[in-house]
Amino acid sequence: MTSRRTCPNCGERRDESHYKLKGSTARGGQVRTWCDPCKRRYYANENMRRRYGITLEDYERMEAAQGHGCAVCGAGIENLPERVGRFHVDHCHETGKVRALLCHWCNLAVGYLRDDPVRALEVAKYLVQSKD
Repeated sequence: MTSRRTCPNCGERRDESHYKLKGSTARGGQVRTWCDPCKRRYYANENMRRRYGITLEDYERMEAAQGHGCAVCGAGIENLPERVGRFHVDHCHETGKVRALLCHWCNLAVGYLRDDPVRALEVAKYLVQSKD
């Protein structure tokens, strides 16, 4: 029988395995205070705050406002590559202002177009003209 404990952050009772540190045997069996899901959420929130100036709650509100789809193509999270796992936060690289959440492919396209709307229109015109 595995022992369980309550996470002080979320109040969920989880198996002890959710509190282990990587290499915990090498560290004298130390364990974390928060469970794995809380730890991941905390670091995701810190990353969003540091990189884009938004919280994870802001991200979740944006995602809901976009109908849980990409702001460009509307693709849902289920259409993202497995390794990505969430929408990309699109932002202006000059001002840092957050614009919207994009799927992996639309985020790559915007990046390759260097945030240039004229280039994007030229690419769109090219694709329409070259269609079979």
